[in-house]
Amino acid sequence: MRPAWMCVFLVTLLASTQLAEAGGPMVFADDGTIIKWGSGASSIILTLDQGGLGALDSVAADTLVSNVLGVWNGVPESTVNLSIAPVDLGQDIDHTNYATVLQSPPVLDDINPVIYDSDGQIIEDLFGAGAGNQVLGYAGPIHTAVNILEAFVVLNGRMLDGIDQGPLNPEYTEMEFEGVIVHEIGHALGLDHAQINALDGSNTDQPTMFPIYYGGTAIRSLAPDDIGWLSFMYPSAQYAASFGSISGEVLWRVGMGNVGYQGINVIARLVGGARIDAHSCVSGYVYSQDIGPAGLKGQYLIPGVPPGSYTVEVEEILDSFTGASSVGPLETPIDFPPPAGPEYYDAAESSYDDPSSTAPVSVAAGSATSGTDIILNTQKRLGASRWPLFE
Repeated sequence: MRPAWMCVFLVTLLASTQLAEAGGPMVFADDGTIIKWGSGASSIILTLDQGGLGALDSVAADTLVSNVLGVWNGVPESTVNLSIAPVDLGQDIDHTNYATVLQSPPVLDDINPVIYDSDGQIIEDLFGAGAGNQVLGYAGPIHTAVNILEAFVVLNGRMLDGIDQGPLNPEYTEMEFEGVIVHEIGHALGLDHAQINALDGSNTDQPTMFPIYYGGTAIRSLAPDDIGWLSFMYPSAQYAASFGSISGEVLWRVGMGNVGYQGINVIARLVGGARIDAHSCVSGYVYSQDIGPAGLKGQYLIPGVPPGSYTVEVEEILDSFTGASSVGPLETPIDFPPPAGPEYYDAAESSYDDPSSTAPVSVAAGSATSGTDIILNTQKRLGASRWPLFE
């Protein structure tokens, strides 16, 4: 099956304030403050489209949405509570009238619409010709520099229209599409895309918030990374008793010193765990280029990590993850400073250490494991006959 994309849109109510997208939280203010729903996202009401979704009538479409709310509501370390409004949007939203709901500039009306783009034409209008066969859905929050106030979700019914023409019109089962809805609701909650096990070619060991969908039902269930970030942003009383965190800086050598480097993916993997037992953050995840505090540029935080021993590694964001499918604060991925490649954190970090050398870090519930700094390899190792590329 041909991979399809899941996208995110950001809508701000303050044009004079630069707000950015992050790896973990979706948006943050100039000073690095994460922007999220108030009151712990404990009462978010979704209002559903009156029409159908592809070959599904409105009742069947509503059932798909209703089926997945428990995925996000069921995280005990989080206070998130989603529900469905008893009254629908009052109209069947399509490409002729969607602007009355997705208004630009936005008009606050205390409604969080879930729009059924039954034939994919809304997505074609917004993303361009052919997007209706590639983009499964998109979503995003409407926010100020302080809080998320409302959100919206748009679902592409062309993927459920009963017509399977391969790349010309890929088709998914209802259970598979429920995973897409889980992903898009994650954006509505303020979660960004995440990159873990990116080259697998399957969603089996990838988080729900991974930008590409390969088919199957794996993303319908939250991965540790999804749970960790959701719980950190909207913690319940159980959060501190269940999770710790790993933090530090990604640095690179400039002259005689090290400076923060933004846009590098940092992954913590449980020693002896499965591939899905991993958590991530992008360096500079709350740094706004040119205007944010310089000290945030290379910082990363990996929250919601269960107790245990973890290796920490860094890698590039895939080149294809750009724009509405980006991972982290940069719309266009950045390369490692040459000649470095993916490498692990170790106890003797330098710009010329062995990139495959590891030093696991310990995480305890209720504690922060800080100072896990990684210096990107940009110098030739002493005694080495080649640049220290990881293979």
